[in-house]
Amino acid sequence: GIRLVIKPTVGEELKYSIKANLEVAGTEAVLNGTQVEKTIDVDKDGGYTLESRLVDGKVEFAGQSMDIPPAPATVTVYKKDGSVKEIRGDSVEAGAYRSANLTSAFFPDKDLKIGDEWTNEQKANSSSGAVAFKSTFKLVADEKVNGIDSYKITSVTKESEGDTPASAEGTTWLEKSTGRLVKST
Repeated sequence: GIRLVIKPTVGEELKYSIKANLEVAGTEAVLNGTQVEKTIDVDKDGGYTLESRLVDGKVEFAGQSMDIPPAPATVTVYKKDGSVKEIRGDSVEAGAYRSANLTSAFFPDKDLKIGDEWTNEQKANSSSGAVAFKSTFKLVADEKVNGIDSYKITSVTKESEGDTPASAEGTTWLEKSTGRLVKST
């Protein structure tokens, strides 16, 4: 079987190109930039801590392009299974937890085969402001992305409470040997 695990290395720094198409109050917006993630800790239980910052960010909104001013890094602590344990930073609020929960991978504690599905369901957390959600994942394929042996995983996450519950659908490719993100849409 296939066991999905992440094997981060302290000091490892990865850079990702980001393009996000958003809708804000009925108007389309596009965010572009580079996200830099550095592994700053790996605990004995397999949890890990990443420091993330957006560099070279720009947003296009209502026909105008604006630079995103530099902001302090955000530190996210993940459990071994890839779920978010804690987010630290100058401007961390409930939205950060909601966004992280909508986009985080979750690794089940079992062997999988291509075609298998699994879920991650979490209750609301009043101290962080995270709302209840359920994610469904599917291991779709074993394929190469930019020459990297990867697992292709689809996901659907839906918040189950609140006035405006959010949802996200996506496809993620994880490096087979390390579990690190290769590509995500």
